[in-house]
Amino acid sequence: MHQSLGVRVIWRWNEQWGAWPTLLGVIAGMVVIAWLMHRLVERPLTPLLRRAMAPRGERSQKLAA
Repeated sequence: MHQSLGVRVIWRWNEQWGAWPTLLGVIAGMVVIAWLMHRLVERPLTPLLRRAMAPRGERSQKLAA
């Protein structure tokens, strides 16, 4: 799904703007999407995932404290 959407966007942009603006636009878009994923998904879920992945003894010690 991601690939088919990406290919369509790249083809459309390439027809309208040419190769170099398309390349720069795709790179800029991917950097923005990666930053948004980090800020909106990864950062909020990090504490939850760390607790879930902690060794069993470490989890019980933190809960007792």
